[in-house]
Amino acid sequence: MFPVEETVSSTSFPEMTAVADQFNWVFWILMGFNLCCFAVVRSVNPRYFRSLFTTAIFNRQLLQNAQEELRLFGGSSILLNIAYFNCVAVVVSRIALNDINGYTFVLMLILLAFAAVKLLLMQFLAFAVKSNEGIYEHTLNHLVYFQTAAIILTPVFIFTYFVPAQITDSVNLFSSVILLIIIFLREVQTLGRILRRRIGILYIILYLCTLELLPFVLLIKVFVIE
Repeated sequence: MFPVEETVSSTSFPEMTAVADQFNWVFWILMGFNLCCFAVVRSVNPRYFRSLFTTAIFNRQLLQNAQEELRLFGGSSILLNIAYFNCVAVVVSRIALNDINGYTFVLMLILLAFAAVKLLLMQFLAFAVKSNEGIYEHTLNHLVYFQTAAIILTPVFIFTYFVPAQITDSVNLFSSVILLIIIFLREVQTLGRILRRRIGILYIILYLCTLELLPFVLLIKVFVIE
């Protein structure tokens, strides 16, 4: 028997990195929570997802679907809304902090608090313009698109988690574009409802400046601009 020489160089194979070294617990806690929410909603109400996307696309059925199938102030809606803010916290953390860490939980709670304040201000606006029905539709519209965004973004985040680090910026841009498109569609629907209700242009400008544009400016100021 001849001795077998080791002719394979150590550089013949790409260097492997242990999965545990790259495992981001914060990210997977948030995404795992989202997946659990989806499973619970799917089990409790199998038609919920279909009704949600139908309502988001054909927005004229908003009130009817909200009353009959969606129940946008029920348990399923609450779970999916929390899932949405998990997704937004991930997007902002990736862009502003260049990482997903413990601060992402804090950011998610801040976003939830802001959403609660926004809903209260919307109720005040309903009192000011004396158009409770229009503001109610607007609130429902927000909840529909929050939940739709959560269902779309969660699988996107999970699949893009495993992409090479070299294209991280492209992934972040892609996720941000999806979120902005959903927000844009929501605002178009909202504007159409406001115009149909014949709410004064002054109130429309006030709403857009205080509850839609100002939060984006503050987020950019606090998390992006050093």
